[in-house]
Amino acid sequence: MRTDLNILGSLTPLSDIAAADRDLEALASLLETEREPSLSILVEQIRAFPDSRFERLLELIPPESRALPQLDLVTAERAVPRMQAALLEWRSSGADLESGMTLLARTAYPRLKTEDIKAQLDAVALQLRPNVPFNGPRHILTIFTQMMRDVHRFHGSSEDYYDPDKTYINRVLEHRTGLPISLAAVYMLVGRRLGLNIEGVPLPGHFIACLRSGSDTLYFDPFREGVLLSLREVMSIVTGTGTAFRPEHLRPPTAPEILRRMLSNLESAYGRRHDSERSELVRQYLSVLS
Repeated sequence: MRTDLNILGSLTPLSDIAAADRDLEALASLLETEREPSLSILVEQIRAFPDSRFERLLELIPPESRALPQLDLVTAERAVPRMQAALLEWRSSGADLESGMTLLARTAYPRLKTEDIKAQLDAVALQLRPNVPFNGPRHILTIFTQMMRDVHRFHGSSEDYYDPDKTYINRVLEHRTGLPISLAAVYMLVGRRLGLNIEGVPLPGHFIACLRSGSDTLYFDPFREGVLLSLREVMSIVTGTGTAFRPEHLRPPTAPEILRRMLSNLESAYGRRHDSERSELVRQYLSVLS
C-alpha cells in the first residue's frame, strides 16, 4: 500500500487538526490505513496535541485499531504526574496489593478498568470456593494449587520470559501465565478471597509463595505449577544463586516492595527490547516508590 503523508496537506497541517472534529475524524481514518514507519510519524506529531483534542481523537479510534498501542503510550506519558500521585496516595493509605497491581497495569494500559481486574479475580475465587476443603493446610493447599493449575490454567513459562506483559496483572489474567512474582501475586489475591493466608516469599533470583495456617508454613512455587517445597528446597533455591541463605529471605514482602520488584523487572524487560520510552516511564514510577 502506498504511504503518502502528503495526504495531511489535503486535511490541514497537523498543527491545525485539533481545530475541528471533522479533521480529527479524517485523522482517525488515516491512522487505520497507515503502516510503519509513517504510522509512528503520525503518532509522534499527535504527541503535540492539547489534552482536549487528544482525548477527542481517542474517542474516534476503534478498539481494534493498530494505532492504539502507540496512542496508549502517548496517554501513559501524559498520565505520569497523575499516576505518580496515585501511587503515592496508594502507599500512604494502606498499600493494598490488588489496587497497587492494578495501578501498575494502568501505567501501561491506561484504558484498563479497575473493576475488570476485581471481577476476574472474583470469578476465579467463586469457581474455586466449593472445591477447596477447610481442614488440613496441606490438603487445602494441594487442592487450591491443583485447581489454579488444571482448571484455571495458571502456569509458568520460560518462553519469552522477559515479555513485559508477564508482569501486568491484566495480561497475566488474560494469558494465564506470568513471571514468578506476578503468578504468586495472583495466587495471593485469589487465596485472600477464599480466606487463605497466602504470602509472598521474595527469594534472591526467584519469587515463591507460602500458606500460613496456625503454626504451619507451607512453601510452594506458583511458577512451577504450585509444587510444594520443603524448607531445605527453599534454601537450595537461594544458595543456587550464589547467595548465603539468611532467615530474612523468608520475610513476607510488603505490597510496595512487591511493586518495586515488579518495576525493576519491567525496567530490565524494556531495556532488553531497547524500548527507551517505556523504560523511562518505568523509572519515573520507580522513583516514587523507592
